[in-house]
Amino acid sequence: MNSANDTEKGNELENYEANLQNLEKIIRHLEDDNPNLHELVEQYQKGMAYYQACEKLLKEAELKIEQIRRENRNQAPEEISLPEDTE
Repeated sequence: MNSANDTEKGNELENYEANLQNLEKIIRHLEDDNPNLHELVEQYQKGMAYYQACEKLLKEAELKIEQIRRENRNQAPEEISLPEDTE
């Protein structure tokens, strides 16, 4: 069963990966194709937008991880459930 939260997490990961792939394409293009000045500036601008989007998603992930850590620190050790072996 997929919850809305799981779907959101999946979308964030897909967005991150798509942004990162687009950024890598731009970098390869700039390195390999020797674009003119106008295209260079245009591609740089697009690349920065992809970079900023990736950075934002990473910061959000870091905040979520820190929140989970804080929540787990506030629980008594016996309250923290560990995943069961699925062998």
